[in-house]
Amino acid sequence: TLGFINVVVAQSGLPPVYSIHTDSSFFTLDSTYFQILEDSTGAYTFEQVERSKAFYTDSPHNPNRRGHVYWMRMRVRNDLPHQLNLYLCNFNNDYIDMYWRDSSNRQQHLRAGYLVPESQISGHKGNREQTRLYFQLAPGQEITIYERAANVLWRYPVTYLVPQLQTEEGHIKSFFNRVQVNEGWKDDWFGGIGIGILVL
Repeated sequence: TLGFINVVVAQSGLPPVYSIHTDSSFFTLDSTYFQILEDSTGAYTFEQVERSKAFYTDSPHNPNRRGHVYWMRMRVRNDLPHQLNLYLCNFNNDYIDMYWRDSSNRQQHLRAGYLVPESQISGHKGNREQTRLYFQLAPGQEITIYERAANVLWRYPVTYLVPQLQTEEGHIKSFFNRVQVNEGWKDDWFGGIGIGILVL
């Protein structure tokens, strides 16, 4: 299922809103819908980043980036008539942090990443994934997401930055399709062995 988006004029230097109209897809935001900020010391707090006027637009892949910590800022709105269960996905970085403010203006924070201990990974329904952070949007709700992407200093700089969202429904379907394909391959393989034995 394809997602449809509406461009809303950015205010106060923010990127346009990415509007979600379907609940069964994987969404990759292009550079129109997010901005980045280099954190050269890796010490910025969420509050500092929120106030920063140094965000800029850049291509998702830039081999000239030399920093190991970057923040991404994006606005997302649920234009469905029901609650939207989403994952913020990041398959490239050692550490992933997601910050936003809820409807009561309270700071929210989730964490994942390949080098984050399992006990510190923000889970959903008892499942702790290194590459996905789960959150919800009520009908019509819009939030500004700040994603912190970091690699350790002895690894490569963060040259690839692109926000990716996946619905919970889409994630479940993808998982079962993958299992079905794998199991189907095993059935064919064992079936082939059985036929071979019968032929011999």
